[in-house]
Amino acid sequence: MSHPPPKPLDQLRHALRVRHDAIRTEDADHDGCLQFILFRGKQHPLDLVEPDVNAFLTDLAVDRHVTASTQSQALCALLLRYEHVLARPLDQLRVVRATRPKRLPVVRTRGEVRHVLGRLDGTPRLVALIPYGATG
Repeated sequence: MSHPPPKPLDQLRHALRVRHDAIRTEDADHDGCLQFILFRGKQHPLDLVEPDVNAFLTDLAVDRHVTASTQSQALCALLLRYEHVLARPLDQLRVVRATRPKRLPVVRTRGEVRHVLGRLDGTPRLVALIPYGATG
């Protein structure tokens, strides 16, 4: 008696285990591919091509407003799936990428620094003074 072929998501999990990826990576990749399958109305991945992947990844960025790292995780999961599981690399992706927020450094005002330094004594005060080039 022959067994039915493994489901596409089971094939992906197997490929990730063979690569010794972390279980959290495996779960994230599985979830990204599942979202893609659901986005395309549960079509089989072999029936989907680059424009379908482009539409999904662009939808993540434009309509769902996911972070750049979430979109990148989904992209990596799909690239792995198509290349290593389905033996059909994605060569023509044209994805609208999610933007990373600009992170400004936290800079304390002189008054805030004086306030903190004024509450310290001894060695902790000396250690805190060094980065500011301050004198006590």
